Amino acid sequence: AQQCTKGYLPTDQLQPDSTGVYNLRRATTSFRGMAGLIVLVNSVLLLLFGSDIFLVGANRPPAPVNVSVMHLRADSATVSWEVPEGDIIIGFSISQQRQDGHMQRFIREVNTTSRSCVLWDLEEETDYIIQVQSIGLYGESQASKKVHFRTLKKTDRFSSNSSNQEL
Repeated sequence: AQQCTKGYLPTDQLQPDSTGVYNLRRATTSFRGMAGLIVLVNSVLLLLFGSDIFLVGANRPPAPVNVSVMHLRADSATVSWEVPEGDIIIGFSISQQRQDGHMQRFIREVNTTSRSCVLWDLEEETDYIIQVQSIGLYGESQASKKVHFRTLKKTDRFSSNSSNQEL
C-alpha cells in the first residue's frame, strides 16, 4: 500500500469504472467515508479530496535500450532489447508498423521476464519500424528509439545485423 497523509491506498484492490476513473467510496473503506476520486494521469495517481490534492508516487519504468533486430527472414524477425537495472519489469509492449503506414500491430506480454520477441507474418522485402516499451508495476515506460529494418526476399537466407538503423 502507498501511504498518504489521510490514510492508506490499497492500490491492488482498486478497479476503475468505464471511464478509467477510480471512485474511493466504491473502491475501499480504508479512507473512512471520505468522498474523493483517484485519477490516473501518466502513470501517477492523483487523489482528490475537496480542495486537497495528494500525489501518490508511481514512477514509470525506464525505456528499453539497445533494441535490435536479429534472425531476419522474409516473413519473421526477432526483436531483442535491454532494460536498465533497478526497476521491476513485468512485461513488454511492441509497436510494429510498416514504413508505408498501411499496417500497424501492437504486441503486449505481461508476467514475463523475456527481453526478446519473434515477429511473425511479416511481408517479404518490406520496411518496418518498431518501438519497445517496458511494462512495470505502475504503467508503461516511454517508447524506445525507433528501429528500422527490412525483411528479406524469400530466396535470401541470412542477413547481417548491420541492417538495423535507429531513426
